[in-house]
Amino acid sequence: MSGWAWAGARAVGTSHVAEALPCQDAFSCTVWTRSGSLPVLVAALADGAGSAARADVGASLASSLVR
Repeated sequence: MSGWAWAGARAVGTSHVAEALPCQDAFSCTVWTRSGSLPVLVAALADGAGSAARADVGASLASSLVR
């Protein structure tokens, strides 16, 4: 057990709801441990660029690399 606790949340903004766009934010968090070292909490947060065609996919990909 690492002793770390974390929480995250995301929500679709009002302009995205009005334009039927998906939530373009993503996050991931993990604890990395190495033998003989203290655990390290690593977090990634990505705010998709609303002007990009696949901003949701890019944000998801970027944050998934932390796992």
